[in-house]
Amino acid sequence: MDNYQVVFPAQNQVELQSCPEVAPAAGEILLKTVISQISIGTELTYLQGNVEPGMLWENFLNYPKCPGYSNVSRVVAVGEGVSSDLIGKLVFSSLTHRMYSVVKEGDFEKYRYIPEGVTPKEAVFSTIGRIAMASIRMAQ
Repeated sequence: MDNYQVVFPAQNQVELQSCPEVAPAAGEILLKTVISQISIGTELTYLQGNVEPGMLWENFLNYPKCPGYSNVSRVVAVGEGVSSDLIGKLVFSSLTHRMYSVVKEGDFEKYRYIPEGVTPKEAVFSTIGRIAMASIRMAQ
């Protein structure tokens, strides 16, 4: 099974790179990305790296960078000791822009199941929506 990820190898450079094939070991879950959203705020800033000196952003501008934090995935396999009832479930996560990812079952608890009736194209906006709502609340 081929596996690829989006990488910013340097400022203003984007590549689709091959990465190691993955399979779930005991206690792990294999996720396949259904849709992943690239933000025009955070990720564009990472890509362009054009921040003013002294800004907090300088601490995060290191390359290569594997961007991504708005991902909808489907559970496609589980390792030994993990319930097979998870297979087929859609979840939202902060995974990077990668075709396949393996997560530990304990870490999987922080992922959010996508309810029936919500499409992956709708669910992928979860983080952007949370950011907007937090901004409104903070601004009162």
